[in-house]
Amino acid sequence: MVAKSAPDGYTVLIATDAIVSNPHTYRAPGYQTMRDFLPIVHLTRQPVVLAAHPSLGVNSVAELVAVAKQKPGMGFAHSGAGSQQHMAGEWFAKLAGIQLTQIPYKGGGQAITDLVGGQVPLGSLGSSPLIPHYKAGKLKLLAQSTRTRSAALPDVPTYEEAGYKGLVIEQWLGVLVPAGTAVEIVTRLNTEINKALVDPVLRERYQQAALEPVGGTIEQFTKLIRDDYEKYGRLVKDLNIRIE
Repeated sequence: MVAKSAPDGYTVLIATDAIVSNPHTYRAPGYQTMRDFLPIVHLTRQPVVLAAHPSLGVNSVAELVAVAKQKPGMGFAHSGAGSQQHMAGEWFAKLAGIQLTQIPYKGGGQAITDLVGGQVPLGSLGSSPLIPHYKAGKLKLLAQSTRTRSAALPDVPTYEEAGYKGLVIEQWLGVLVPAGTAVEIVTRLNTEINKALVDPVLRERYQQAALEPVGGTIEQFTKLIRDDYEKYGRLVKDLNIRIE
């Protein structure tokens, strides 16, 4: 709908990074990311986390890999086929040389419920809804997928720190408008949203939700979109990601 809307600055899209992965996983998503939108600003980012139920008895990625090699085919829950959580789990399994069975859910809610309940031993899921369960001792968080540790999870190592170089996936939110929107409008929106992102109240609300506020220039967000578009295209092929 946004791609087909008038480029007048009054229709604005707040999108997740699925906008750059969906074109590689769905045959006809109804838009072409690089053609139909203009980037405005990068709003937030958060990691995908590798979570384990305590009954599995592992406290680190290395311990998990050792168990997985003894028990090939262990299941991991994620929020849907082709999602960033799905790709992060498959990518980790490939680099670690282990066999994991992906268990897709229609969204993260039921996946988290089953993970906390022990119906599935592992999860590759967004960090925000898992943090309360982690703090309550109901889940172990073994790794996070951002390049550096999230401020909300300072005690959880990144995949790269655990030895899996290059395994970086950042779930993000960003603002885009239809292609053809005037430069003056694009620039104004970027300026005003960046002003909002430094507001202490807004930043506190984002951080309470384990979202790291980012901001920045149009050029920086454009580069992120291009880089992630290429990354997810490569991962879909390399990991044989399919939407059934």
